[in-house]
Amino acid sequence: MDKVDYSSQKKFIIDILSYLPAKIIPILISFLWSYIFTRIFSPEEYGLYGLVLSVTLTAISVLTEWIGQPVGRFYSDYFERKELHLYNYAIKTSIKVQTYLIIIASIISLGYTAIFVPENTMLVFTAIVNIVLNSFYSLLLPMIPASLNTKLYRILEIGRPAIRLVIALLIVVFIEKNILALIWAESISNLFFLLLMMKPIQKLLFTDLKTDVADLSKGKETFIKFLKFGIPMAIWFFCSQFISLGSRFVIEIYRDSFEVGLYTANFQLINGISGLISAPITLAAFPLIMKLWALNEKDKIVPTLENMTRIYGIIGIGIIGGTALIAYELVKIALDPQYIDGYKIMLPLVMGFVLWNASILGHKGMELMESTMTMVIAITITAIVNVILNFIFVGKFGYVASAWVTFASYFIYTAIIYFKSERFIKWRIPKILIVYTFYMLIVVLLLKYLFTIFTIHSVIMSLIIKGSIFSILYFIPVVLYDLKWKKRFEKLAGKD
Repeated sequence: MDKVDYSSQKKFIIDILSYLPAKIIPILISFLWSYIFTRIFSPEEYGLYGLVLSVTLTAISVLTEWIGQPVGRFYSDYFERKELHLYNYAIKTSIKVQTYLIIIASIISLGYTAIFVPENTMLVFTAIVNIVLNSFYSLLLPMIPASLNTKLYRILEIGRPAIRLVIALLIVVFIEKNILALIWAESISNLFFLLLMMKPIQKLLFTDLKTDVADLSKGKETFIKFLKFGIPMAIWFFCSQFISLGSRFVIEIYRDSFEVGLYTANFQLINGISGLISAPITLAAFPLIMKLWALNEKDKIVPTLENMTRIYGIIGIGIIGGTALIAYELVKIALDPQYIDGYKIMLPLVMGFVLWNASILGHKGMELMESTMTMVIAITITAIVNVILNFIFVGKFGYVASAWVTFASYFIYTAIIYFKSERFIKWRIPKILIVYTFYMLIVVLLLKYLFTIFTIHSVIMSLIIKGSIFSILYFIPVVLYDLKWKKRFEKLAGKD
């Protein structure tokens, strides 16, 4: 039997709890954001915001992930070898390259817009400012969880959405009621927290580079190593953003901005909720797995990943069940009545997000072995399928079809990763999760039937009662059974 590192598992659970405040509070702020701005702006205006957001997020991925990924991936390696000066050299060089790329891209974009579509100059300028500031923030942010600095990460992740909300409200109320205010608010908050995080980052990582020829040569080798790992990851992130956000353009082509607005508002709402389970787990898992790899404790990685997948699966299955029960009530409370019909996309999207974040745990073995091209091929295939399915179904069935296409795409990618992981570090999915899924379905169907008999007229009370009863019926039995299963596993492991 594989050796199980229960100290790592304990650390994993502790880190999840540490990161939870950094995600729960932003979700509440995101809920407040949707509540306020869907009542200020029409679905057509919100649709424009969604399209601009899609372009900026995709551009940010292309500009930052080629370096952001190796920043997180290699920190533990260089820290354990006491070679952070080489790591620092690669980061400084990468920032220079990124700066040149941003300047060139900005000049080309603004020049083209000013000449051919001058009426969109302000729109493009607003997007470029957001891309520039968000790119540098996104580049530096992975260093924080990579170094296990949960306190600083909480400050950044809680403070940024809060400041963004306040600034957006100030602009809309006192300056101009314009949808671009939402983009400017994000840019200003990014600038503020970029300045705030610079000093801790410098203190943590930016050691002086040794000046002898050997170290300079090693520094260049480190930068090339970063490039070899990061460039495929940039392609991977571009495709993943395309799968997540590209459907909005297909909806705009086949339908109209109104449906884009419905899709965007409901997408943001459920994406924030899914972040409750995805980000703390992936942020807690990644540094621990990197640490095991850096310490050459590779025999512990497979069972550790399996345990992490089990914990994630329990929570993810519960989130899916809860969404199936309360999606309508959640949307009715959070969004303006114009957006309520969008609740239909909540369930397929949350199922897709749960699968997607599970696959990120699953492909850690490929990242560790620096075989990122396997991930790139898998995501490229998935993106192509996503485009084809969107063009086939969105024209006929509208934005709801796009949500189901997103789910199908994430399912395809997860399946590819699961089978391909055999060649690297095997991703074992505990079979007990199948049992928990069927149990969740039984609970959901039972409660749906029950609430057709006993109707609750208050939307808020309906949400609270349905959510509470489901949580009691699902989580308590599953967690109790899982703890019992874990003790048996520990006992068997002890005998081997």
